[in-house]
Amino acid sequence: MKASISKKIKPYKEKKDKSYDILISMLKKQGKVSFISLSEKLGKDFEEIKDFIAVIDKEKRIKIIYPAVGAPYITL
Repeated sequence: MKASISKKIKPYKEKKDKSYDILISMLKKQGKVSFISLSEKLGKDFEEIKDFIAVIDKEKRIKIIYPAVGAPYITL
């Protein structure tokens, strides 16, 4: 029974790592990435993106910019 539980958890962790790698790759290529374009690239809704970004932001690896006009975006 323990083996089946660990199999369920492992793919989620790999998917999370893949999302992080995709974000970093986009940031290196483009310099900045909007929440909207990241949402489209990862196939997640805006709320999931906000949660994902909040976790990474706690590690201080990225910078989130909330402009007065326009959508928020992420930079390194």
